[in-house]
Amino acid sequence: HLLPSVFNGVLPVALSKSEEEAVLNQKVKDSFSMMVMEILSANMELNNSNPDHIALKNALFNKYEAKKSNADFYGPASECYYIASLSNGDITPLANYDFYIETPNGTPVLMMYVEQDHTQSHKDYLHDYYDTEYRYAERIGNATLYYNCHSYAWYNASTSNRYQMWDPTPFMEDGSYINSPSARVGAKIYYHFPNHDNGIHSGIVSSIPATVYVKSKWGDAGLYEHAYHHCPYYFTSGGSITYWYR
Repeated sequence: HLLPSVFNGVLPVALSKSEEEAVLNQKVKDSFSMMVMEILSANMELNNSNPDHIALKNALFNKYEAKKSNADFYGPASECYYIASLSNGDITPLANYDFYIETPNGTPVLMMYVEQDHTQSHKDYLHDYYDTEYRYAERIGNATLYYNCHSYAWYNASTSNRYQMWDPTPFMEDGSYINSPSARVGAKIYYHFPNHDNGIHSGIVSSIPATVYVKSKWGDAGLYEHAYHHCPYYFTSGGSITYWYR
């Protein structure tokens, strides 16, 4: 799923652990909400007489301006959603929703085909940041917009994957996968946090030596193999982890 926003500086030392997690949780929600708004706006007609649409366009414009000031870093993501929203889809957006897969039990799952990727400088930045912040995790795939964690775990565990998945819950809700009380190699691991209906992260259990190790795609950053708790999506309280297998 989406990575928590990378921000400069650290959280204030006066915050308790639960308060820190609340701040990080809000950053995840804000990042997810903005990306969903960008995607929807690129594939819908915005009405200038609708107050909600006007507010959406203003929010998109502010983000567009911030990205445009560093377009060499953000690359195609710096403007394609915003311009697509103005042109009512007359240009090719960064991604489009026009593809469905089915769970093993036949439930349709909406996918997003991604047209464009990061610039190399943005990839290098993401590599440096997350390789440093999570130095006990091993990066096994480069940063890319092409696929996300849910798509990697539930659809195609390949770095050639070109689809993103926002909601993997049909795989769990229609009986295609069975909830397991403990990890097993090859099982899906699903990270859930309150206020995130679709969960914030998925991965695949790769090994279980002294602890559970997982292969997972970190948002638009790289593909990593890591201890289940050594990643941007693990919270010590308030969240839950479940394991799913066929």
